[in-house]
Amino acid sequence: MNDAARTLPQAAQFVLTHRLPCAVLAALMFTAMFWMPGATYGLPLLLALGVQMLTPALFGVVMFGGGIVYASQVALAASVIAGLMAGMSVLIGLLMLVLYALLPIFAAHTLSKANGLKLSAQHLAIGMGMAVLMALGFGATEQGVSLQAFIDQMLTPFFESFAEQKPPGVDAAAYAEMLTQLRQTVTGVFPGFTAFSLWLTWWGNVILARRIAVHYGFYSGGLQPVTSLRFGRLMAYGFAAALVIAGLAQGTLQYVAANAAIVMAGMLAVQGLAVAHLWLKNRKMQLVQVLMYLFLLIQPAMVLPFTIIGLLDIWFDYRRVNTPASGGS
Repeated sequence: MNDAARTLPQAAQFVLTHRLPCAVLAALMFTAMFWMPGATYGLPLLLALGVQMLTPALFGVVMFGGGIVYASQVALAASVIAGLMAGMSVLIGLLMLVLYALLPIFAAHTLSKANGLKLSAQHLAIGMGMAVLMALGFGATEQGVSLQAFIDQMLTPFFESFAEQKPPGVDAAAYAEMLTQLRQTVTGVFPGFTAFSLWLTWWGNVILARRIAVHYGFYSGGLQPVTSLRFGRLMAYGFAAALVIAGLAQGTLQYVAANAAIVMAGMLAVQGLAVAHLWLKNRKMQLVQVLMYLFLLIQPAMVLPFTIIGLLDIWFDYRRVNTPASGGS
């Protein structure tokens, strides 16, 4: 974060400081899955998806450089262009405006304020959770079924394709039972896992946008490092309340509470990971740091200890205790 400020290339300056070119660039990034050649399979698909997933970072950069009013104007124009490119689809335009533009814009705006690291993460999680819940709830209402039943219907084609690909030599009944259990598990965690994954991606985009803005010298605001992320007790109480409601309630309320707990558990795990990262960094244990992230990729269940660390850190503040008072990292 201490890089010497550089100057943006003239082409980039022109695009980012003019509403229409910037909106066109944002719309092209958002619709990369439609127009990028070969974006149907293999590496081109991953490249197109990567370009689309960087759209929130662009809006974060625009907000840091031009302010919230300018960024909102670009967002509105980009959503109209994207809707036209998608066959005059109002739904696509609205999706881009809310999810890919306004949420990262307001998260970036919050990030630059005092205590912005925690607040931007919390506000973005609330917005993302509400967006996912409203989108799924609208679909469930249209179908006239419960939220969980609607998600189960969504996943039906996916699991039917798996059922048709039974490995040779595997017992058909056992394979069908395994798929049934897997389907129940995926249906049970789908909203929470989706909201958390999007939150992590979007917040990473906002942090990347701040990094770019600092690098090129047009950022003004707080510069808290990600490793200083620390949620307040309200997060812990909310997490506990969600667990209690999930254990006592029934039906849709139980389902929503359980998935809200998944999102908060993931956010607490990010805090716990920040604690572990800084603790290892202060002791120059780089190899252990690498192994820690490798184990997380290989075994997602390893997230549970970091959730516990993050929860305990709310009260004990391990980074304050374990950071050298003078000297050191």
